[in-house]
Amino acid sequence: MPVAKAGIGTNFLGLAQYLQSGRNGEAPDRVAWQEVRHLPTERLDLAARMMQATAHQNVRVQKPVYHLSINWPPEEEPSHAAMEIAVDRVLVDLGLEEHQAVLVAHNDTAHAHVHVMVNRVHPETLKTWDNKHDWRQIETTLRGLEKELGWRQVPGRHTPGQDRTQGARRTSGERQQARRLRALTPAQSIRDRAREVMRNAKSWPQLEYRLHQEGLRLKRSGNGLVVTDGKHFTRASAVLKAASQPQLEKRFRQPYAAWRKERHELQQLARQLDRAPERNRKVAGIERRLRMARTLPEGRRRDLERRAETLRGRKINPVKVYRRLRAFAVRWEERVVFWVSPTAGKILHGYNRATGALLRPVEKGVERALVRGRARGRGR
Repeated sequence: MPVAKAGIGTNFLGLAQYLQSGRNGEAPDRVAWQEVRHLPTERLDLAARMMQATAHQNVRVQKPVYHLSINWPPEEEPSHAAMEIAVDRVLVDLGLEEHQAVLVAHNDTAHAHVHVMVNRVHPETLKTWDNKHDWRQIETTLRGLEKELGWRQVPGRHTPGQDRTQGARRTSGERQQARRLRALTPAQSIRDRAREVMRNAKSWPQLEYRLHQEGLRLKRSGNGLVVTDGKHFTRASAVLKAASQPQLEKRFRQPYAAWRKERHELQQLARQLDRAPERNRKVAGIERRLRMARTLPEGRRRDLERRAETLRGRKINPVKVYRRLRAFAVRWEERVVFWVSPTAGKILHGYNRATGALLRPVEKGVERALVRGRARGRGR
């Protein structure tokens, strides 16, 4: 179900810069792939200069740039080969198959799309191609490609004999051909794996945990968020329009920075718990040395006593630790606590079993469970 947009312009270099890195150069990694037609170079800037030089040989043309974009909906996943087939077929049907052209596909949106920059001036005859009624031919070509390549058909002016209430059903041959042509880009693969997770998540912890299960993670980039597999990435808003950072913060009722601060706090707490046994052993070793070495110099003895006192001061109050862990459990799932910190998860799980507490999504429910657990312990 591809749709197209087309228009004419004056500046090849300006359009090439937009295709390469966005309007203000803010998206340097947006190009998924690029191809050229009737040009000796694949560098966009050099190709644009060559096309401009060709156009300058026809002094009568004022707008030599023809910009065409073909867009597919998010549910369609055309491969590189399928997108090239669509572009070349459109160029042939428009009569532009002998003209200089550059194809650029982007990966910065939730839907697949390809841009085509064409020189309206023929490189040999220097005649100018007329774009009158081009949209009619483009639509006719795309409607034919829908059936040929197995894309979902849509009702349209140039879709003869089709029921306009629903898309045409693909044959098995069309489905097999679509599967052969379908090869996801890394960004498309990330979007597909993250889409349902980001649509159904109820909180930041749940979102990050479920992305982790898919082999993905959320990361700050500039003023927004990206989803990455460690090598490739895509913007969160490209996965879903409702998955930008402001919209997620509104849905979860918590700033992203606040969730990261909570996670860091839990990890620091768990780190202290992990270090506690070693700290206790050091204190015991210092005390043993002070008892046995009665002839230590006074300065050395004071240093050891000061060291032991410092280590004792870092001793963690278990009740305080449990309360802080319980505060996390009120808002997080127990498995999320295990994922962030196995140490904290084990302590929390043991505490819940000992007190009869169950993790509940509502704080009052957790408090009631804890009260029942303490009452049961006193009854024994």
